[in-house]
Amino acid sequence: LLGYSNWNLFSGNLGANRVPYEPGEDFACIQLALGFLLMYLRSSLISAKRVSMAMVGCELQHTSVRNATCSSHEDLTRIRKAIQGCEDKIDQTIKTLIAVGRFS
Repeated sequence: LLGYSNWNLFSGNLGANRVPYEPGEDFACIQLALGFLLMYLRSSLISAKRVSMAMVGCELQHTSVRNATCSSHEDLTRIRKAIQGCEDKIDQTIKTLIAVGRFS
């Protein structure tokens, strides 16, 4: 039981006058296990982020500001008047922002 309380969970060296590990070996094993755990968590978070970005990316279907609609006819008229002649530049900017957002 003393060996198990001193991090000696997998060693068969629990007999009398036997040293279960070299000095400092238990600390190195803990660091290694923690490193593997952190790598696994990082991988899981990256996968979750990719799934989330894919789901959001499906919602970002942009064709053109020319096809945009508005709940208020007055707002629609004002917006179209304000962007008249700049539709292609606005479309390109939106496409760039969507592409950058997918990879950030």
